[in-house]
Amino acid sequence: MEHFCLEAQFLITFNGLIKTTAMASKYKIIKRTKNGGESNYKTGAAALAFGALVGVTLSTASYAYDTYDRDVNEVTGFIPSLLIRHGNDDNVNRVNEDNVDATESDVTETRFNVLMGGSQRANRYNANYTALSKNFRSADELDYVDHHFVSNIHLEANSRNQFDIRAGYHKQTDRLSSLNRSDARETEGDRYSYTDLGLTYGFGEENTKAQLEFGVDFQSREYDNNLDTASLNRLKDRDVTTARATFFYKISPKTRALFELRQQDFDYQDSDSRLSSTSQAALVGITWDATANTKGTVKVGYQEKDFDDEALNDGDNLAWEARMDWSPQDRDLFTFRTARSQKEGSVRENFVDSATISARWRHDWSDVVVSDVTYAHFEDKYEGGTTDGRKDNGDSLDLGLRYKFRRWMTLGAGYRYTDNNSDIDIEEYDSNQYFFDVNFTLR
Repeated sequence: MEHFCLEAQFLITFNGLIKTTAMASKYKIIKRTKNGGESNYKTGAAALAFGALVGVTLSTASYAYDTYDRDVNEVTGFIPSLLIRHGNDDNVNRVNEDNVDATESDVTETRFNVLMGGSQRANRYNANYTALSKNFRSADELDYVDHHFVSNIHLEANSRNQFDIRAGYHKQTDRLSSLNRSDARETEGDRYSYTDLGLTYGFGEENTKAQLEFGVDFQSREYDNNLDTASLNRLKDRDVTTARATFFYKISPKTRALFELRQQDFDYQDSDSRLSSTSQAALVGITWDATANTKGTVKVGYQEKDFDDEALNDGDNLAWEARMDWSPQDRDLFTFRTARSQKEGSVRENFVDSATISARWRHDWSDVVVSDVTYAHFEDKYEGGTTDGRKDNGDSLDLGLRYKFRRWMTLGAGYRYTDNNSDIDIEEYDSNQYFFDVNFTLR
């Protein structure tokens, strides 16, 4: 199982409780209220940043420095951009080279993005569309085109009542996996589309001791191919409804304790699927914004999953989410993340107990030269089904360098090393990828 797009994964996990660090030219944390003051808990910044970043990063092999630094809450008008990237991947088919010869290929990626934003007093509006095309010179069967659209609205009725509304539609393609390769009828990666809707309501004034936040999200996923072959994708179509409530209590001017409850209902659409379930989680934690240079959120709790089918074993485990942003000086930004959660299963397992950790360092060498270094590690344990007890783990290292050649043009180069280990021999692989790119942006 491949693990890409850590940026998007964690943004979804934090789901509005952590305001994304979308920096301007300096790494100071930017927040706005309708009166221009600072805000420690409002969800508007996170919801809008989520929308913009998901459109940019929700694609396979999304590298750390692809997230262009822009405070999306301040975006007004129409900002199109075009990224053209060319590079090489020495293992595009993600195989264990001890068993199968790996395919090396030049890879060309084209990404078109449109970001639109506006504001009216304290209310903000944001829409983001991304089209991503990837072509493999020596493996045409891996070619794909993805589309992502996300729109967000942040409304402040008054100082006590705020609303965030999110709507998105995505058409995405997964890389061919070992499961795909086990069936000769499957010649392309799994293609699927999903709709994402969300509503968050925040109650409480900024300077009061306590605030409340309530949220409801709905996602509907439908697969387009490999429906009755080895992947049995028809069994994976599902609707997911999430409800959450969070209580914040101020324990110091810059620090709040929190208590959060969540419930998710997984409704699988095919009558032959046995994975419909209900998941509950309770977490306690703390969120802080101690200085202009550091902020973070840590949540720890317990999660359990109850299957509708009594023949399947339910699951429970510790759960946690943590993120810290630290900028010791204007030129440097360090971001640390870790999480543990339950991922949905497939025809082979009931669910996956997944833990991730990552660290990123961005450094501004000058006003026009920026570097990024990101390390990530994951551990997956498979629960139930024919792969019960299977364990995967892996590491990735990303290196990136950007040069702002003109106001409207940025040149870049990058390298990624991926090492995937598994109890299943055919799931093990390593790969080396490097690339050069140019990004055009009209601001």
